[in-house]
Amino acid sequence: WVVRVGVFSQAENLKKRSSLLKDNGMTPHQENIKINGRVAVRIFLGPFSDLAAAERESGKAMLVTGEPAFVVELN
Repeated sequence: WVVRVGVFSQAENLKKRSSLLKDNGMTPHQENIKINGRVAVRIFLGPFSDLAAAERESGKAMLVTGEPAFVVELN
């Protein structure tokens, strides 16, 4: 399980969100993705061993950022 926190195409926005998460005790990870042929960076937390742990971290991320965070299962 991972928590998707955001997708960013501008480096400054990516840096702000990552710093905010780090400053609040979370460990954000990044992965490059393509959206409509353009490169963007997805920030996620985890992986977590179970859904409950991912949901707890998702709640913390939403409180810290004020933005939605989505729990997804890794395949």
